[in-house]
Amino acid sequence: MVHAPGASAWEESKQEAVEREREPRKKWSDIMTRVVSRALTRRRFLEDSCAAAVLLGGAAAGVSEAAARAGRATDAPADDWGPFVGRWKRYAGNPILREPGACPGPGSVIRDHGKWWMFIYNNNGHNTRLAVSEDGYDWRYVHDRPILTAEHRWEGSYALTKAAWVIDGVVHLYYMGKQGIEERIGIATNSDSDLFNAQWVKHPDNPLFSRQDLTAPVQRVFPSSVVEDGGAYYLFLDSGYDYRHPVFPRQYTINVASSPDGVRFKELAADLVVPGPDGTWESQAVCQSAVRKVGDWWYMIYSGFPKGASKSAQAFGLARARRSEGPWQKYPDNPIFTATGNDEDWDGGFVQHACPVKIDGKWHLYYAGNQRGVYRTGVAVRE
Repeated sequence: MVHAPGASAWEESKQEAVEREREPRKKWSDIMTRVVSRALTRRRFLEDSCAAAVLLGGAAAGVSEAAARAGRATDAPADDWGPFVGRWKRYAGNPILREPGACPGPGSVIRDHGKWWMFIYNNNGHNTRLAVSEDGYDWRYVHDRPILTAEHRWEGSYALTKAAWVIDGVVHLYYMGKQGIEERIGIATNSDSDLFNAQWVKHPDNPLFSRQDLTAPVQRVFPSSVVEDGGAYYLFLDSGYDYRHPVFPRQYTINVASSPDGVRFKELAADLVVPGPDGTWESQAVCQSAVRKVGDWWYMIYSGFPKGASKSAQAFGLARARRSEGPWQKYPDNPIFTATGNDEDWDGGFVQHACPVKIDGKWHLYYAGNQRGVYRTGVAVRE
């Protein structure tokens, strides 16, 4: 560093600190420029090089009072519930990922360079792993190590990816960190368009979304899924309270934020989907929304569970809307997918983290099943 004659040691130290502060952003900018350039080059030669992210799933459970007061109405026919109702047949080869603790996120499966990629929400290590498949059934881990781990104070010991989306050839991972009882949202991107060899770089301004970005006085927020529509990006997220909250223990609702670039999000609408009345299957919480737009409809597959059951009765419900901000309507015959209830089954206890993906013309529902406290990943196919 060159400085003017007579500059004080304090001024030198201050300037060095400024340069150090700039370094992470310069690194992020350099990496993003390099990745975009490589992706655009490969796209000229490979038909599939630009990832077509297929994220999905749902979150839904009721029209918010605010939306109702605003007078927004849905004029859809009562029987137009899309491709997610009906029988889901469990794959005979389940679980497709047998390692204990492995879960898909609600929006964590993407298509890139002719392969399917799943970003694994690892409950045991509180980190993110990466798996790849040619056909959507036979999956293998890309590495024997996590691709994303906790490093910063706001992350605590958590770096769990729940959603992914490809923007200008760059994969964006939306993950949660947890410090104390507060959960916040960060973004990481790939350093190389070759996902087998990519390093994952966290945004220098993380966390990019937290409870302070919502109007409700909640204690935690975490991502569920991201959808691009009309050049805007929509982040569906859960918000709620700690398990020991004196008034709203373990209560969660589903919200949506919007962004012009997939990085800087602002709250768009709160309480899109809320818990049901006492005595219903979803009276305690609704969360883990996987959202997919099909035609003119937005569909959500979400997790819900009743009061007094902890997580042991979680199942999947369905909702729909004409717009991302709602109003959202719940399917009258919810839940649409439940645990088997059999003690000998890997998914006999409860199910979580629905992630619907369309493969070869058929909808596949990736999900986490739990039996006796052990999570594994499986898939069901819409018949």
